[in-house]
Amino acid sequence: MRQRIGDAERDQATTYLREALAQGRLEPPEFDERLDQALRAKTMSDLEPLFADLPGPKPGQELAPAAGFQAPPWQGSQPGDQEPPGSALAQPAPANQVVKATPASRVLDTIAWVIWPVTLLVLFATSWNFWWLIFIPIIFSSYVGKKRHDENERGPDRGGGG
Repeated sequence: MRQRIGDAERDQATTYLREALAQGRLEPPEFDERLDQALRAKTMSDLEPLFADLPGPKPGQELAPAAGFQAPPWQGSQPGDQEPPGSALAQPAPANQVVKATPASRVLDTIAWVIWPVTLLVLFATSWNFWWLIFIPIIFSSYVGKKRHDENERGPDRGGGG
């Protein structure tokens, strides 16, 4: 008795067919016909003829990882993994980690939030006669932003204090 397949196997088959289309191995009308057959397949033997003339992976086959595969640097290492020699480069904190603000950075953030409305009020009150004052909050906010960026780059366990 033939065993039935599920949506996961049909999805895998459609993915392989799309890959064959993208590589130019299938013409669009032939792709449409095979895609329709793949979506209607009930058993693995229904899918086999769709891939008989195509190279590469076929539904039901597991893709073997390429020899020497190494995770990209942005994925970081898992606990217990050993770092390869010469890879002691500083890496930013993962996106899901929150870098705690130091008291000094909280004060700078507060000043940056206050300096903008105060400067704008002064400029409107003086009819913009002292227009150059607008550069004060711009420069200060730029400094605070750079400092925050540097702290995030160092991460919580790499001396993120300021």
